[in-house]
Amino acid sequence: RKEKGKLNESMLPVPDDYYSISKITSEYLLKTVCGAKSIPLTIMRLPGIYGFNDRFVSAIGQMVKCAFKDNEIVVFDKGDDIRDYVYVDDVFKLVNFAIAKKKEVLINVGTGKSFTIREIAECIKNVIPHSIEIIYREKNKDAEERDKSLEFDCTVRERSFPDVQMTDLETGVESYIKHVSTIDAFK
Repeated sequence: RKEKGKLNESMLPVPDDYYSISKITSEYLLKTVCGAKSIPLTIMRLPGIYGFNDRFVSAIGQMVKCAFKDNEIVVFDKGDDIRDYVYVDDVFKLVNFAIAKKKEVLINVGTGKSFTIREIAECIKNVIPHSIEIIYREKNKDAEERDKSLEFDCTVRERSFPDVQMTDLETGVESYIKHVSTIDAFK
């Protein structure tokens, strides 16, 4: 669950499922052990990550795969859910910076710019080198209803990692498609 508005690091976590509980528990254990041993700890709260070698399990990867294989992208309802997806190379840069600088910080990893699923599908459509169609379908009525809109306040990341520039969505999607368009999975 989340409060209205952008998620920031000072918000009290309110886990409401086993996955969320496991993440908060992991953070607590890491803080306890690293604190006792004076080991600098950077905790990165990651949103959706996409990029080369994600085996098409990311939301963007699934859309790209469908665009290549089926010439379509399926978007549920109107595609109004808001997300901030991060290109995998940016996570790599943040981890390297955190290790090199021995950072002691909790950050939301995000670009700071969120898009609707519809906008992400349009971005992919515009980059794919052939014609595709975006198809809108209703969500399964039996599916668990969860708010998938996630917007992150990235002020702490920006302040703590000033030399790390995040990849904008279009550039990341272009790079991803350039890498995956040559593999046999689409032939």
